Amino acid sequence: ASAARRAAPPTAPVPEETIGVPPASASDDASADYAAVNSDELVVTARRPVWASTPSPRRLSAMYPQRALDRGREGEARLACIVQERGRLDCDQIEATPGGFGAAAERVAGAYRHSTTLANGESAVGTPVNLRVVFRISEDHRGRRFAGR
Repeated sequence: ASAARRAAPPTAPVPEETIGVPPASASDDASADYAAVNSDELVVTARRPVWASTPSPRRLSAMYPQRALDRGREGEARLACIVQERGRLDCDQIEATPGGFGAAAERVAGAYRHSTTLANGESAVGTPVNLRVVFRISEDHRGRRFAGR
């Protein structure tokens, strides 16, 4: 475990953000699927993470576990992360649906960069951030992808 993980636990609740990951789509509806997955799924228990950069919906879609996608399976994973230098997240899996969702969630977390400073101007390095990464197939996408199987 890194030194930041050995630090005393924070007194305030650790923020959690939900990130929706739609499957890669052959259609141009990937961003529509992403919007549907992300609508009203943000869970914040303390301060909201301040993202310096986030991946595009298309890049997120490419991180859906291929074997699970081929089988029409959905899943999720929870990660406990610590903000590192340059905003990189160092994450540990807390729980994950079997089938590659934990490793995929770690790839998703690796695509995000947290701001190096918090809203109050303090350094964000060492700040905990919890992520809930949800991999969902929209009903519309499921109907197009799995029709006739």
